[in-house]
Amino acid sequence: MPHSSGSLPTRWLRTFQPVASPRLRLVCFPHAGGSASFFRTWPQQLPADWEVSAVRYPGREERIAEPCLTSMAELAGGIADGLAPHMTPHTVFFGHSMGASVAHEVAALLAARGVAGPAALLVSGRAAPHRLRRLSTD
Repeated sequence: MPHSSGSLPTRWLRTFQPVASPRLRLVCFPHAGGSASFFRTWPQQLPADWEVSAVRYPGREERIAEPCLTSMAELAGGIADGLAPHMTPHTVFFGHSMGASVAHEVAALLAARGVAGPAALLVSGRAAPHRLRRLSTD
């Protein structure tokens, strides 16, 4: 069963194997329809001094009773609020598919707020924001 680290906000994150002084803190953002538990096996595949946490979206797993958020601004804003006080120079974001977009938005929000963002933003399953086709708002 995963444990929550006292150093990270448990409402937004699940930390699978807390590390006292992690060399790297990897924050993973799940895909659409995914959940934090998707990343539960990652700590066994990575160095022992890396701490792996995953974002817990409202309306999923332990947060099933909460309503799902309907806008990127609301989702990214809540995550950024939760993460901002806990960012370190050793924090890296990884997002897959929709999670790549959420991770990018959270990183951009943190930067706009003057909070040191992640040391790196790693993404998969999604084109870079400048390569995405924009939908018409008309």
